[in-house]
Amino acid sequence: MSCLTATKAPRVDIVFDQYVSPSIKDYERNLRKEENSIDFNINGPMQVRPTDFNKELKNIKFKQALVTFLIEHWHDPEMVPFIGQTIINLNYDCCYSYKLDNNNIVQTINNDLCCENHEEADTKLVYHACQLENESAANVLIKSCDTDVLIIMLGNMDYLKSESLNIYMEYGAANKRRILNVTQLHIELGPTVCASLPGFHAITGCDYNPSFFKKGKKRPFQIVQNNLDYQKALTDLGKSDVSELHELQYEAFATLEKFVCELYGYKDLADINNARFQKFCATYKSKSTDEPFQKDLLKYDASNLPPCKAE
Repeated sequence: MSCLTATKAPRVDIVFDQYVSPSIKDYERNLRKEENSIDFNINGPMQVRPTDFNKELKNIKFKQALVTFLIEHWHDPEMVPFIGQTIINLNYDCCYSYKLDNNNIVQTINNDLCCENHEEADTKLVYHACQLENESAANVLIKSCDTDVLIIMLGNMDYLKSESLNIYMEYGAANKRRILNVTQLHIELGPTVCASLPGFHAITGCDYNPSFFKKGKKRPFQIVQNNLDYQKALTDLGKSDVSELHELQYEAFATLEKFVCELYGYKDLADINNARFQKFCATYKSKSTDEPFQKDLLKYDASNLPPCKAE
């Protein structure tokens, strides 16, 4: 209840992941050893909280039971002092809205915010922010410690319905708590760079994609920031609604292939397999014609080579 009682905001949106198996997240759950076979029932607000709450959150059925309990419990009369004049939107399988009417809590379904096609809370958060109208709010504070949320928000700033909306993001806790002005960051980076950030974040390493070995984010970002073609190609990766999608993806792939070549120091090459071969030759080439046809491979890490085109 701290998120409700500690804020004076006229509206609070609480967003949860919701995965329908088979999901792209199934493999990640297995890697995290998240148990989903143990049933959990929440009978009421007086039920004793689990001793290790964080451990229980790895049980998918516990998370489902917790959200289901909140959905059902928040329109009980005892929640009136907590909700007060605040409008609560809880997004799970759909978006449930709670508000006070004649000292009674009314629960409704907000169809405009349901976004059933979204599984991740990351994208749901951004969708909620983009749907705010001019009269709804002036400032929005997103509470999340996930870098993905920041990247997705910056990539979708042009889709905000309210041009006067100021977006902030809170991350960290206690003495490390910081507030980031996302709107100002969008202005400083520019709309073209920001639109390319989701694609950039995905290709240089995220939850699903491995990063380029020892390349990090800083230098790749500097390369993209100074090249409009790379920015356009990364932005085009997210355009799934265009009529000529196949042709667009082919053009974007060719441009990003050149980007990866430049990332590995081959600015004049546009074929990643060629760059990989050149890197291999530079590493293993003979110093003289009399050198034996053998090399010591013990001190060389093949991960230093660029990925092949199939990867």
